[in-house]
Amino acid sequence: MRENEKLKAKNLLIVVFLLCALFSAFAVLEAQVIGTRVKFPKGRASTVLSGIANRFKGRVYVLGARAGQTMLMHLTSNKRDVVFAVVNQCGDTLITQVTDWSGVLPSNCDYTIAVNDFSGKNGTAKYTLEITIR
Repeated sequence: MRENEKLKAKNLLIVVFLLCALFSAFAVLEAQVIGTRVKFPKGRASTVLSGIANRFKGRVYVLGARAGQTMLMHLTSNKRDVVFAVVNQCGDTLITQVTDWSGVLPSNCDYTIAVNDFSGKNGTAKYTLEITIR
């Protein structure tokens, strides 16, 4: 492969990545208006959510948490292209397009979690998302 072709391929990958990241951001912004409120079972610090993500149309969850708490998340799916993004409604983006994440939360506010299927294939993807707050 010639240098020019390598450069074009690299630029194409960058554009695809940026488009996926932009879609994640739009999905999360939509979540600020529409989203399922996450509730933990009484006396528990974790919950498991199950759902179906359609091609480029996922599910959105909203979770209230405090600064300094640690959030742990694990996503499993029957498709490998199902991922999640987390932002808070204070304006911080925590993570995009992953299946596992843990981190210390920076703010007291609602956190929006968007689960999306980026496979580009028709159909649906079943998923399970485990969320723990410590």
